[in-house]
Amino acid sequence: MPQVRALTDLIRSVGSNPTMNTMISGGVFNRAEGLWKEVHADLFAKTARQAIAVAEAAKPKAPEIVIPGAPQETTATTPATTGYDRKRITKLIPGIIQILRGLVAITTKPLFDD
Repeated sequence: MPQVRALTDLIRSVGSNPTMNTMISGGVFNRAEGLWKEVHADLFAKTARQAIAVAEAAKPKAPEIVIPGAPQETTATTPATTGYDRKRITKLIPGIIQILRGLVAITTKPLFDD
């Protein structure tokens, strides 16, 4: 799970779409209530069918205003991000590749179970 949290934090730190929500679905997140919040996702759905409805109903996320060089608020579970960090991204690449491979495997299966 640390890699999933790091990925969601990385997506936010890049900041290319500050109003975009991140969604988690299925797998271990179905079995561990609230785990999706711990990895800093904005939305959760148990199934692919539910994910479509959740995504369609979701409002854009309120963008965070970041002033370069200004101190950033942090919590015990959220480290401060200062934007693009090449070393951090390099360490995350193997985990990101693993997640993407899993997504490719999922998308080759039927989308809905009827």
